[in-house]
Amino acid sequence: MDTKQSMPIAVVAMSCRFPGDADSPEKLWELLMEKRDAWSEIPQERFNASSFYQPTIGTGGTFRGKGGYFLKGDVGKFDPSFFNITESEAAAIDPQQRLQLECAYEAFESGGIPYSFDVLTEIEGIKDWGVYRLL
Repeated sequence: MDTKQSMPIAVVAMSCRFPGDADSPEKLWELLMEKRDAWSEIPQERFNASSFYQPTIGTGGTFRGKGGYFLKGDVGKFDPSFFNITESEAAAIDPQQRLQLECAYEAFESGGIPYSFDVLTEIEGIKDWGVYRLL
């Protein structure tokens, strides 16, 4: 028999990044309520997708898709000094981790919780997020 008791929680703040320019909970809600599709063509700044596009199945080294669901902006833009991280450390951090740090800060800020480097480094999962190969 499970004797653990449920403890109530209170969500006091949120932050997010989603395709379709939904970079806040409010914008995500608008995207959903307006039933907008966040699909877009592959951003040119990511890579030259037209060089690899081939609509025919079975052509090696190519793909058939012309788009997907992409975050807007440069996911490589990051201010390491704001998070007390050196440039060399920042270069090795997975872009997903950078976004997670930024979102954590935004959530704390919108929840009225003072910024503290110690608080951000104690968030479960920040150190184990994703596998970063190339930006």
